[in-house]
Amino acid sequence: MGAGGMTFHGLYNAQLGRLAQAAERWDEQVRRLDDFRGAADDMVAGARSAVWVGENASVTLPMVERHYEQYMAAFRQAVTLRELSQDAHDRLLGLQGELTALVETAASQGVHVSASGLASPGGDPQSLDHEARQAVQGRADDVQAQIDAVLRRAAEADEAVAQALRDAGGADPHAFTGVSYGSLDEAVRAFEDAEWLTDTLGRPPAALTADDRERIADLLRAYGDDPAFAERVATGLGADGALASWAALAGAASAGGVTDAEAGELAGLQAGLGTLLGLATRGDSQAMRDWETDLLALADRRLDPSAPDSPYGFQVASSLMYHGEWDDNFLTGYGDRLRSWEADNGTGHWRTTAPLRLAFGDDSADLGLDPATGLMEALGHNPDAAIRYLGDEGNWTYFVEQRDWPHPHVSGATEGAGYASLGHALESATLGHPYDSTGTPPLRSAERTELFERVVAYYGGEFDPNGTTRVDHHAALTGSLAHIGAAYMPDLQHAVTGTDPPAELYLPGTPDPTEALAFLYSVGRDPDAYGDLVAAQEAYGAASVDLALASPADGLEQRVTNAAESNGQIAGILAATRADAVHQAQIATDEEFNAALEERTQWADRLIGEATAMIPYGGTVAGWAAEDLVAAYGEDARQDTSGTARYDAHDTKTEAWARAERASASTVRIAAGANGFTDQASFLTDTAVISTSRGLDTGEARISELLG
Repeated sequence: MGAGGMTFHGLYNAQLGRLAQAAERWDEQVRRLDDFRGAADDMVAGARSAVWVGENASVTLPMVERHYEQYMAAFRQAVTLRELSQDAHDRLLGLQGELTALVETAASQGVHVSASGLASPGGDPQSLDHEARQAVQGRADDVQAQIDAVLRRAAEADEAVAQALRDAGGADPHAFTGVSYGSLDEAVRAFEDAEWLTDTLGRPPAALTADDRERIADLLRAYGDDPAFAERVATGLGADGALASWAALAGAASAGGVTDAEAGELAGLQAGLGTLLGLATRGDSQAMRDWETDLLALADRRLDPSAPDSPYGFQVASSLMYHGEWDDNFLTGYGDRLRSWEADNGTGHWRTTAPLRLAFGDDSADLGLDPATGLMEALGHNPDAAIRYLGDEGNWTYFVEQRDWPHPHVSGATEGAGYASLGHALESATLGHPYDSTGTPPLRSAERTELFERVVAYYGGEFDPNGTTRVDHHAALTGSLAHIGAAYMPDLQHAVTGTDPPAELYLPGTPDPTEALAFLYSVGRDPDAYGDLVAAQEAYGAASVDLALASPADGLEQRVTNAAESNGQIAGILAATRADAVHQAQIATDEEFNAALEERTQWADRLIGEATAMIPYGGTVAGWAAEDLVAAYGEDARQDTSGTARYDAHDTKTEAWARAERASASTVRIAAGANGFTDQASFLTDTAVISTSRGLDTGEARISELLG
């Protein structure tokens, strides 16, 4: 007799030693993998800190990180399988022991247990009187009940082990899974939590208690990196259920107005559910492929066709894409479908007077109703999908140059959210890492460099000194343009100054010189963008001077002259841009520029660490004392060109030039010492300052010429 898939014979005669051996073998595998842990950690740390040149710049680091991720996944999977095997062995061994004891005890009580697990009175019951027969039958019934109880528990354990092993194995036979369970109880709890979450998200919001909402948020946070959990919830809800659940939660809150506390709670739910569903799309099971197909089929329909204000599937799905990393192929397919639909229907459908809000982030003006905004946020977190999608000329033309980015709400929210998200996607596509990752050097490739050139050509192209610039029209993405410009500062500098990029620069971009100049001007008029560009130029300037001094002594003076003059030109361009923004256009104040500069001067590690990591070669500069350069660059850097001081543009220029000359002198002094030219440091420093000054003059003249 048995319960579920576990029979009496199977448990009673199970050779559990084999399960123990499996646990021992997995333990041995864990130890072997752990022996490589130090080497693996060192390998990836070295790869991340190294400065790659040539094709290595876009191939080696990603490859090393992928291998490291697979190593860590293999280690986690081995630990999980060891723990599950050991836990399964211990549980089944305990249940087998209980069953054996029951059989032995039954015999002493006059009860016979057959090979199939049936308990019956032993001996010849007919020889007993009625009362004795009832007593022994009662004992047999008790034994049978206890056997059945043990078999039920064994069946539950067996089912739990099988499910946990399936989850730990993953759906992709060619990759290790990220599932990590420390025990069978933990695996069972994950399964039960997924079932509860799926069921609860399918209920009307009004039926959810405060405790329900809190537990939903807790589970989304706890299982945000568990692919088995993510797939179980996604497929359990179905594509339609997932969209309906979030639309109901957000819509119920929107209809009655949202307090700050409610907005915070919904922001957490939006982030958690989006992250979980994004993780699920990265699975390769047939169930998830079907789920993605179903979601695409729902995208161009209203969730409730009978309600004219019901959101489209595009809107709900995109609002969940603000968070997490969604699958490359899914995102590009989704983007193609959205673009095709808008080509036939326009973007007016995303405007509404209904009290509907689907996004609950930091930007209160972004209601999450424009699906392109969520798509761009998703691309901003997936660099490979971003370059595939925005690197396509047709997609670039539509989303950057042609699309009518709608106001999210006819009551007057700004267009900023859409353009800011577009900027995030462009950052991800050109830099090769998620836009919000910090301290990550760009990963160049031919495709990313080409897209950078396109960015510069568009936002620096067709410049009209008497009109608004394309950057002005897309003002919300100025910060992203500054980050792109900072990462590609070597390319911009050599395009503008006409000097050849160093041989160490992998896949240098070759933007048009006039467009590159207009790009720096248009972006640099924003104080924060200016601070990013100045910090990047000073970091690159330090690296270029170090490179000039790292070569043999022959031609040393000319190399320092060229580097310093080139650096001076960009510094002069940015200084003149700042002066124009404050004194002519009056679009910003000195206080705003000072605050931006001070913040970036205090980067220290970024200035000589992360910012120089943007340059595909490091030389000695990476080991310099950051505080030396920060102190030199920042000394008297704050400027006041307004108020009682009544400074004018000349004073703004004077202070900016002094900063550039200090930067030049400091870098040459430190680089000369680091590269063995201490005896020539004074001469080379004077040479650099003179060359920088000449470059500053040229840079200022270039801006005057640009502005006519």
